[in-house]
Amino acid sequence: MQPKGIIIYKPRFTLVIGLVLLLAIPMIPFSLSARNIQDTLPFSTMITLDRAQKLVQEEKMDQAMEMLEAHRSERKNKEKPVHPFLLFTLGNYYMEANKASAAALSYESALKQAPDFAPAWLNLARARYDLQRFKGAGESFINGYDREEKKRGILLYYAANAYFSAKAYPDTLVLFDRLFRDHKEEMKPRWRELLVHALLAENLPEKALPHMEFLAATLGGKVKTQWQETLLYHYMTLKMDAKALEYVQYLTREYPLEPRWWKGLARFNLDKNRLKKALVAMTIYSYLTPLTDSETQLLADLNLHGGIPVQAVDLFQGLARTQSRPGLVKKIVAALQQMNCPDKALEAVDQGIRDHETSMELKMIKGNLLFAMERYPEAQALFNSLAKEDSSGRAWLMLGYSQWNLGELKHARRAMEKAATFKQQKKAARRALKTLPHS
Repeated sequence: MQPKGIIIYKPRFTLVIGLVLLLAIPMIPFSLSARNIQDTLPFSTMITLDRAQKLVQEEKMDQAMEMLEAHRSERKNKEKPVHPFLLFTLGNYYMEANKASAAALSYESALKQAPDFAPAWLNLARARYDLQRFKGAGESFINGYDREEKKRGILLYYAANAYFSAKAYPDTLVLFDRLFRDHKEEMKPRWRELLVHALLAENLPEKALPHMEFLAATLGGKVKTQWQETLLYHYMTLKMDAKALEYVQYLTREYPLEPRWWKGLARFNLDKNRLKKALVAMTIYSYLTPLTDSETQLLADLNLHGGIPVQAVDLFQGLARTQSRPGLVKKIVAALQQMNCPDKALEAVDQGIRDHETSMELKMIKGNLLFAMERYPEAQALFNSLAKEDSSGRAWLMLGYSQWNLGELKHARRAMEKAATFKQQKKAARRALKTLPHS
């Protein structure tokens, strides 16, 4: 029977994340131009921009922004258009001053006049992302990409990243289709991590598997290990048993000193109810890393089920030094019984009863031990004291057997008749009544 209630393996790498952080997106400096936008600068605007730049170089950013805002107001008051390049530059200054909201407004104003100015789209995308306007950031990246003369795949990746952050997963997947189609040679291996996140968010783990396999095979260091673990986890959860077994065996062979692979092998065998193989894997795991309490209990359970009670009792007793649970006492007693040490088992259950005075289960275990040890008078006294409290009727049944062995047949028959009124004991009690001699 498989030990229940213990989760022994899951990836330490949390795969689906709430927010994928953008890579460092450089601001487009105001010296760049698109479609010769600077060629149309009015002379007064050109002078103002030059003075503002000098103030920035002198680390007087606030004064530079005030100068550009003053020029902007002056142009408006004279009902003259404000050149989009000035608005773009003002937006850059606001971004450097960590005023993303004001920056976004400046970029948007610039784009109303110069909608094909790619740098403004890209810096607007950065501002919107900082403001957590992720869907708008994705749209801005795509607009910037579409308007650049030389198309850069990384902009589509940034757009996909922004859409993912907006939980617009289908849009993220569409952009990866474009990346694979138009920029496959530019794609960096780690870009696929975002693709896996999106596919899993859309509940498409089978489509994510080839990309997990690529990441697990291609990346290095801790990230490689994380993806190996994630891949193994998905093989197992998708019930791809042959793949999972082949892969975890490969991992234990190639990385025998990595504890998590032995834990993964134990989990696989445990899921298949191959308890002996699970025990071997968990034992090796225990040699490589300190066990948690739940792992210690699992290893103890496996030893108990595997007929190695000496190991089991040591592990259970180790847990009992820091935990106080009737369930642990029960397992210690079971292990000591397997070792044919009834006296030690009785000592263990007595200690358990002292620690858990209200535990009916432990008192019943003690009664069963006394009965098995043929200490019938003590067993009779204990079961007699428990019978009225025991809702299962088991105490009445065992009281009857104890009295039978003591030759108290009349009392034994009464106890068995009482036990037969309980559904759980009816069959055993009636069988006993048929063979019980009449006094």
